[in-house]
Amino acid sequence: MLSQPDTPGEEATRQAPTPEEIRLRAFEIHIERGGIHGFDLDDWLQAERELQEKYRTSEEAKRK
Repeated sequence: MLSQPDTPGEEATRQAPTPEEIRLRAFEIHIERGGIHGFDLDDWLQAERELQEKYRTSEEAKRK
């Protein structure tokens, strides 16, 4: 479960994923891959890329 923003509107102004969001997505990727160990960094970097792209497209949509 993702943590809630500390203040109202924080989520809307944040432009990058939190470490907690990245950690959770990296774990999901690990599980999707069958729980094979030894790919921690790969999972983290993939999660970071995915979430950064999600935030980027979300910000672009808000501007339109």
